[in-house]
Amino acid sequence: PTLKANAQLVVVDVTVTDSKQDPIHNLKAADFTLTENGSPQQLIGFEEHSALSPAQAAKMPSMPTLPPGIFTNFTSIPPGGAVNVLLLDALNTTMKDQSYVRDQLLEFLKNTPVGTRIARFVLTKRLFMLQGFTSDLTLLKAVVERSIPGSPMLLTDSTGTHDSVGNGGTPVASDVMSSIAGPDMIELISNVKQSEAMQAATDTQNRAKQTLDALNQLAHYLSGIPGRKNLIWFSGSFPITIFPDQSVAHPFAVVASAEEEFRETASLLARARVAVYPIDARGLQTHQVAIANDSGPQSSGKGFTMAQDKLFQDNASEHGAMLQMAADTGGHAFVDTNGLSDATIRAIDGGSNFYTLSYTPTDSRQNGAFRKIQ
Repeated sequence: PTLKANAQLVVVDVTVTDSKQDPIHNLKAADFTLTENGSPQQLIGFEEHSALSPAQAAKMPSMPTLPPGIFTNFTSIPPGGAVNVLLLDALNTTMKDQSYVRDQLLEFLKNTPVGTRIARFVLTKRLFMLQGFTSDLTLLKAVVERSIPGSPMLLTDSTGTHDSVGNGGTPVASDVMSSIAGPDMIELISNVKQSEAMQAATDTQNRAKQTLDALNQLAHYLSGIPGRKNLIWFSGSFPITIFPDQSVAHPFAVVASAEEEFRETASLLARARVAVYPIDARGLQTHQVAIANDSGPQSSGKGFTMAQDKLFQDNASEHGAMLQMAADTGGHAFVDTNGLSDATIRAIDGGSNFYTLSYTPTDSRQNGAFRKIQ
């Protein structure tokens, strides 16, 4: 006879914080109620994980010195502890903001607790690992110092102009034509603006696809590492929905969405126990549409209003994507803050102090459908 055995176990990492976002410790299994699709589940596993104190970190054994050709799977992190990934999204971040992230990371490394294990990645046209997991802060500092900001070729600035050099962008053809052409050129300028909007939408879709592909690769890589992984993702722009552009003749021609791909990526990260902590690399933003001494169609009147509305709409979409990614994976998004160093510390601290709950579902059906866990 053939004997078949089947076991199901769902593992859920939970962070618990107070009103100041500080971790709450020493809770018991009885303090938690977990439901799946509204049905209460019995916890069969419960663990609390806490970040190492400086004294505990000092007692951890260090990596042994090995002769050439000899390798080890030794780790200085206790079983069940969290590791951290710093990802600079150069594909979606201007050179100016990349430089600010670099400075803030150097400031962060001055205050990083001893024993914190960190890996460093960068996304340009491809995903690159600059440094594997290490707790050597001197090594990490050297990696950050050697980082050179890259040019995000497909990125547009807040006024819709291509920002290939990261310094605020250059005027697009329609703006130049508007400043020198007469009324007989209105139709031609309208067609040019429509073409520019279509190209910008295509570039945005390509950036979204490349970004999600990179996150998928990172999820596959991190799935082979046991325990919780905190992904601190510095990005200046990541819209998954492109809304109608009221400044062109055919506003709905540019509409696009990557929501389905976004959900698949978030699910893949969650299954790999990767909690995403997006940090807006732009910091606290101001109104970046045309200023008073500018000339052109966006400087006043209807053009200014439409440009301002588009800026607010784009920001809301980008922040919404960051907030949704954090909510879907158990992380936390940091937007509208210039303290990127402090945000990184808070992300790692919050992601290093957590509880792990596990249960066997009362609904044993395996039909591939999503279930809502609370």
